[in-house]
Amino acid sequence: MKDQKRQIDVDRKLRRDQMRRRILGASMSLFIQRGFENVTMRNIAAEIGFSPATIYRYFNDKDEIFFALREEGFAKFHQRQIAARKSDDPATRLREHAGAYVG
Repeated sequence: MKDQKRQIDVDRKLRRDQMRRRILGASMSLFIQRGFENVTMRNIAAEIGFSPATIYRYFNDKDEIFFALREEGFAKFHQRQIAARKSDDPATRLREHAGAYVG
């Protein structure tokens, strides 16, 4: 019984994470295409084929979505900065750090 409940909890968390990823992916795409100010929660919901109420189950508002995207971006940037430090060549390190910053 405990194993079954644990599996249900794992499945629920996986579905929740997948939906958050869909919302964040659609939001990023729309923010890039239209600009943050020109995107609504309805636009995001339409992009993933769900009602706006569904989006609000995962995020309180558009700002919270933006902050989640920003947090992901900084985490990726940090990982690229760590990887850039591995080179012994200062010029290579500089290029790697610049590449992490730009892209």
